[in-house]
Amino acid sequence: MEQLVSAPLRNSGSSFMSQAAFQPDAGNNTGEAFTIPSHPLPPGGPAASFYQALLDNLSQGVIFLDQNCRITAWNMGMEQLTGLGSSVLGRRFSPGLLQLRNLQGEPLNEIQWPVQQWLQNRSPNCDQYVLTGRSGREIQVELGFHPVANSASELLGAVVIVSDTSAQQELQKQLNDLYAIAVLDPLTQVANRAEFERLLDEYVRTHLAIGLKCSIIIADLDFFKQINDNFGHHIGDQALIAFAQHLKQFIRSHDFVARYGGEEFVILCANCDENSAVQRAEEMRSVLAMTPQVALSGKCITASFGVSELIPDDTATGLFVRADRALLKAKELGRNRVVAASLMTASSPDVEDDGAPSGAASGVQWRPLTTDPMLCEEFWSPTPLVMMLEKVRGFIEETGAEILRIEDGFAGLRILFPDPQRPSRKLSFHFELDLAPAENAPDKSRIAYPKSKFFLRVSMYQEMSRWNRELREDAALRLLHLFLGLTALGNPEFHIKRLVMATENKARY
Repeated sequence: MEQLVSAPLRNSGSSFMSQAAFQPDAGNNTGEAFTIPSHPLPPGGPAASFYQALLDNLSQGVIFLDQNCRITAWNMGMEQLTGLGSSVLGRRFSPGLLQLRNLQGEPLNEIQWPVQQWLQNRSPNCDQYVLTGRSGREIQVELGFHPVANSASELLGAVVIVSDTSAQQELQKQLNDLYAIAVLDPLTQVANRAEFERLLDEYVRTHLAIGLKCSIIIADLDFFKQINDNFGHHIGDQALIAFAQHLKQFIRSHDFVARYGGEEFVILCANCDENSAVQRAEEMRSVLAMTPQVALSGKCITASFGVSELIPDDTATGLFVRADRALLKAKELGRNRVVAASLMTASSPDVEDDGAPSGAASGVQWRPLTTDPMLCEEFWSPTPLVMMLEKVRGFIEETGAEILRIEDGFAGLRILFPDPQRPSRKLSFHFELDLAPAENAPDKSRIAYPKSKFFLRVSMYQEMSRWNRELREDAALRLLHLFLGLTALGNPEFHIKRLVMATENKARY
């Protein structure tokens, strides 16, 4: 039998308490004394003092248990955590001793207490609990269990290390709160625009890589400005919250809904083609239109929807812009409807007898547009083409435009255009110029504009923007006027076709 060694007896005020023999506690009264080996400490000498000092100054609580789960040692860290001193020595280590509960706040009973099983299995383990500390303070702790055996592999007991994780948990809570602030819209509690843009890139890359369908729905509340004007901004906020909750009812676990800005929301539909996305958007639209809103005195609200599907070699910007144009078309058609991007470009433009598309007021056979621009206008000019090219170079320098593509008779630019009221805020446009010498134009065009040296078409496409639609349209027109001023095309006489952008209709609220 292994020799039993006793550490010096300490009083209750000592920092590390251990004793070799004591009477059983009332809860385990067998009527006889028993001996507890103090194997964790060396039998004596200078080394024992070092071990004692180490245990005394650990911030964690340390408990030594014998083979029967009785407490043989209890350091100052445990006394500071629990407020319990030497009275625990010799008692069985049980959940009732520390008033332990699980993380849901439910008290643990002996059946749920795993320490005895861990000891029998000689298995190191770790778990999280809540204990009642000094003055009834609840403390979340991590309990680490480490069996101890001698050189002959005989089980001697265990070391239990108790760590206060309350500070870590509070830090984690703060991090979670900060994460929510970073990714959630504070009003509607759906994802915000920054999180949407991050996930949009991820959705596009993932679905292109594995070859699955993916669609996006952009939804915009109709006449929202009039809700604010007639009911107040607080009621407008309530309408936005109700709209966000309405959209969440129709998304699946792997879909994603976010507030893009203002009254505009986006839904990413994973593994979903355009037809399915259109059906889902139509269901969202129809149910919303029939749902009375308490905040609006029982009136119903409506929304317009634009839908697009990911196509081969697509980009996040391309996917979004097509849906945004479909949304704009839905508003132009009268609102409270769903428009699919594919239906806007599925049919070819009608061709007139002279071979020019009917949409070209100049009669020039322009190159086909890949998608619908937000602004497209035609001009003629009596200026020699060489001089016009110099003026275009001046426009590029003035705006700091990035040249994306240059071909014969075509220039594609990217321009960051500032808000005049807040110059630090900029909107990105794709700005495209098509030029056609007058001698290459149809006879009809040369007859209609006999002084023209060339014809020019300006097309503008917006990239994803944090600005609302009114500001985007205003910025596009300002950029066009800047171009016309620098190229001497500002005279209305040179303007062949004028595009009128969509604006809000008269409110019905």
